[in-house]
Amino acid sequence: SSDVCSSDLGVDLTGTGTEAATINVNAAITTTAAADTVTINEAATVDINNAITSAGGLLVTNATTINLAGGFTQQAASGDMDLATGVTTINLDGTGNVTLDQDGANELSLAAITSTSDGNTNNLFITTQDINGVTLSTIDLGETGTDGTLSVTLDNATTDTQTLTLGGAITNVAGVDLSGTGTEAATINVNAAITTTDAADKIGRAHV
Repeated sequence: SSDVCSSDLGVDLTGTGTEAATINVNAAITTTAAADTVTINEAATVDINNAITSAGGLLVTNATTINLAGGFTQQAASGDMDLATGVTTINLDGTGNVTLDQDGANELSLAAITSTSDGNTNNLFITTQDINGVTLSTIDLGETGTDGTLSVTLDNATTDTQTLTLGGAITNVAGVDLSGTGTEAATINVNAAITTTDAADKIGRAHV
């Protein structure tokens, strides 16, 4: 078997029937055509233990729990990144940073995010370029050791103006950095409380 699944036709992993499925993504997935999307749908648990690099969108929907392993980047290069529709929880596990990268004039939506209390720190990096908007729910990166940090960077390389909306409380994070970069200013709406746990860290923002 190969360690990489590569496709120019898109990828669709869907569970059907009366019993909930478990979908394990243990090998990297790469799509090459901008019109093609990686879709993972209808599962009790989706374990993503490798990188997904979609030339189009990345949709992980109708799953009770999405587990994202540390050390990998999940990317939607020219389509929506939806990890929210029908999703109860996104759980960060393992060791290392989890990076979500979404580009193009589309939307990024995430369900509530937690971190497995296994003693390993998971930092969450969200990066976007020229998209329409980012919508976040609650985020809790608390750990038995060091809490994780949250970084959201909106890169406006063209005339698009991005909007980041924090729709849920951010708690048990060591630090938070919400930044807009590029030629166009971003809009950041903080509609819920943010609480950090590391006295040496801070809540920051730039070019908004």
